[in-house]
Amino acid sequence: MVFYKRWFNYSLVAFALTVGRLWLKSVRVQVICDPDDDVRVNPAGHIISLWHQDIIMACMSLTSSQMKVLVSHSEDGGYITRTINGLGFSTIRGSSKKGGAQAMREMLRETRASCVAITPDGPKGPPLQVKEGVTYLASRSGSPILAVGCAYGRAHRFGSWDRLFCPLPFSRVVVYLMPGLEVPRSADKQELDQYTADLQQRMIEAHERAEEHLAAWASTGKCAPTSVKMTNARKRCPDREPANQAVC
Repeated sequence: MVFYKRWFNYSLVAFALTVGRLWLKSVRVQVICDPDDDVRVNPAGHIISLWHQDIIMACMSLTSSQMKVLVSHSEDGGYITRTINGLGFSTIRGSSKKGGAQAMREMLRETRASCVAITPDGPKGPPLQVKEGVTYLASRSGSPILAVGCAYGRAHRFGSWDRLFCPLPFSRVVVYLMPGLEVPRSADKQELDQYTADLQQRMIEAHERAEEHLAAWASTGKCAPTSVKMTNARKRCPDREPANQAVC
């Protein structure tokens, strides 16, 4: 029975991938980021931090064959791995409870030549709460963390612990990337805690800015892929000054 259950679940994932590709192609997506941190163009050497609830849309919109996504060793993680692989990404398996040390070593290697995506509130929550693993990785690798926020015009939310978002067909989605957060290699435990708190604020701000751009898009009806040159790109806590915008 276990074999048939797994076969059914994996077959369901394959079917969902086929339908999902067509479904998501109808979604109108606007990605906003600093051109220096555009992982669609230059993915190597970046760490992407995204909430578990946004994993579908963030990965789809920031598509790159060089992106590696951290996924837990759980049974649900197996389905997520199959889904992510079907979308063209590679995965790194591990979590704080199982395979964490090996996953950290692999991520340190991968950040040299590719982009690593992490859900800092995974694998089981609490939702929307950053854990320090991502800032530890940034300090050891020297790679900046790009906090990602997503805003949805119309979306379905699943009943999972993360209340996963799935945008409805022909809806609007804004994906906003904050400027890179750099964590010094010399950071001690207390400093890592502060950087983790900084990242928490950046994640919140990324969502707020995505919501602002979505509201403007809905009111004007204008949609253009936009890059935002952020003058304070490498500060720990960027000022909320109006950014100069340029079309990608």
